[in-house]
Amino acid sequence: MFLSGRNEGELAECAEEVRALGQRAETQTAELADVDAVRRLGEAAIETMGGIDVLINNAGIALLEPVLDVTVEKWDAQLDVNLKAPFFLAQTVARAMVESGRGGKIINIASTAGLIGVPEHAAYCASKGGLLTLTKTLAFELGPHNIQVNAICPAIVMTPMGRQVWDHPGVREEALEKMPVGRFGKEVDVSAAVVYLASSASDWMSGSQLVVDGGLTAVR
Repeated sequence: MFLSGRNEGELAECAEEVRALGQRAETQTAELADVDAVRRLGEAAIETMGGIDVLINNAGIALLEPVLDVTVEKWDAQLDVNLKAPFFLAQTVARAMVESGRGGKIINIASTAGLIGVPEHAAYCASKGGLLTLTKTLAFELGPHNIQVNAICPAIVMTPMGRQVWDHPGVREEALEKMPVGRFGKEVDVSAAVVYLASSASDWMSGSQLVVDGGLTAVR
C-alpha cells in the first residue's frame, strides 16, 4: 500500500498497522490542494510500487457556511481537495494503468451530500455531486482499458471530521432521527464497501455508486 495524507504521524501509524499484517506500506505527505503536488504524488506511488492496481480517493474537507456567506476562498478550498485532486490523481494513475495493460480500479469516496441537499454544505455538496458524475465519465472512457471506476456515498461517519460537524448536543440527536438504523456510520461500514469494489467480485460494476448511509436517503 502507498498511503498519503497531511499528518506524517498518522501516516506512520497507519503504515505500521499494515506492516503488522505482513504487507508492504509506503507513505508520503502531500498537499492535495496543489495540482502539481497531486501529480507528483501519483508519479511517486507508481514508481515506488511498480504500478498501481487500485486507487482510492479518500481525502475530503467540509467548511460549513450558509449560502449567503460562502466565500470564494472556502469554495475553492473544498472544490480543490474534493473534486480537482481526485480527478488529476485518477488521471495520473489511469495513464499508468493503461500503459501497463493490466487495467485496475479507481474508487472515489463521495458522500450522500452529493445526492441530496444539506444546509450550510453548498460547496461540499457541489464537490461531491461533481465527483459522482466525474466517476461516471471516468468509467465510460476508461472501461475499454479494463479499468473500473466506482464511488461510495457514506452518510455521517464518526471520523474526526464527522465528529467536528455532527457530534454536538442537539445536532447529534437531530441527525440520528433521520437515520432509520438508529446510529451513525463506522469506518468499517465504508471500508467493507471499499474491499468489495477493490476485489474481482465487482469486475462487472463500473460507473456506479454504493450508498452506505444507514437508510438516510431512503426517506429523502
